[in-house]
Amino acid sequence: MRLAGKSAIVTGGAGGIGRATSLAFAAEGARVAVVDLQQEAAEAVAAEIRAAGGEAIAFGADVSAEADVGRVVAATVEAFGASTCRSTTPESSAAPRPSRPPSRSGTASSESMCAASS
Repeated sequence: MRLAGKSAIVTGGAGGIGRATSLAFAAEGARVAVVDLQQEAAEAVAAEIRAAGGEAIAFGADVSAEADVGRVVAATVEAFGASTCRSTTPESSAAPRPSRPPSRSGTASSESMCAASS
């Protein structure tokens, strides 16, 4: 598993591309924090990851609200240690942009997305 020992925060992680990203990170061994506006939907994806043998936690959060972002990051670090992968999906386009551009395009594999953000 290419992402064993890493942790990921996936915003917009309960639907569409975000769900697929959450599941892909987990399938590669990452511990996943599934973040979505809809807590129940985020929990469903986290439960799916856990049922497959992975580690996941879920958050209902608005990533355009600084307090929510702080809460998610703090709880993820407490649960998994430092986040080594981040994924902002189109469903969460209100998310703040990173201060530096990623080194790969949006089509990068989960492994390279982690390498670009670590």
